[in-house]
Amino acid sequence: NAKVWLPSYSYLVFFFLTSNMSTGQLNWRRHHSSILLRNKIYCWGGDQKDLPRVHDGDDKRKVTSTVDVFELSTFKWERKSTTSNPPAGVFSYACTSIKDSALYFGGSCKPLDCFHNNLYKLNTLTLNWNEIISTTTDNIPMRKYG
Repeated sequence: NAKVWLPSYSYLVFFFLTSNMSTGQLNWRRHHSSILLRNKIYCWGGDQKDLPRVHDGDDKRKVTSTVDVFELSTFKWERKSTTSNPPAGVFSYACTSIKDSALYFGGSCKPLDCFHNNLYKLNTLTLNWNEIISTTTDNIPMRKYG
């Protein structure tokens, strides 16, 4: 009796909330986004168990310098290390994919009420971060929430 997996938003949210990385599945997180690229789901950032509530620092970068990848062919999560500097805005950012890259825009350092206008690219083949546009006071759209 094979089960058919029909992806849906509610199923993925439930899956993210009930998984466990030690068994090849993802732990809980919220205020994140995920993309589907080449039969893999890439999940980065968001509020999660080990994330320090600081703007920046070694402990925060230890958590944000990883991306969780769900392989649709095996139904397993794998945590992968990234290189270079990841975005500081790990909550409530916008995310999309183009070619072999994931683009991340904006986000906040909640609960610090620090908002970002940075545009970052994560190359999903090399797992290297690259800042495309940095936050300035002249950026449009404005840094804000909501």
